Amino acid sequence: MIFGRLVGADVAIVALRTFLAVAVDGTVVVRGAYRYTRVWARSAERAWRVVGGNVSAVPDAPHEMMATADVLVPRWVSISDWV
Repeated sequence: MIFGRLVGADVAIVALRTFLAVAVDGTVVVRGAYRYTRVWARSAERAWRVVGGNVSAVPDAPHEMMATADVLVPRWVSISDWV
């Protein structure tokens, strides 16, 4: 689930919790739950840019959920997807 909130006309905070697996050369090397937080700001040209963020492992996540986490391919998304 993704949570987004405008904290001003030109600043937004977006957070999510997800289960994922990281593969290197087809071998899963890390699997777990993570919290992502991003702070977005609108530039002088009115484009949204990430100006801060954090990724943290969630150590107390249920193991059965982590075992089924998909190997994800990163994709770029727009802040307009959330705000």
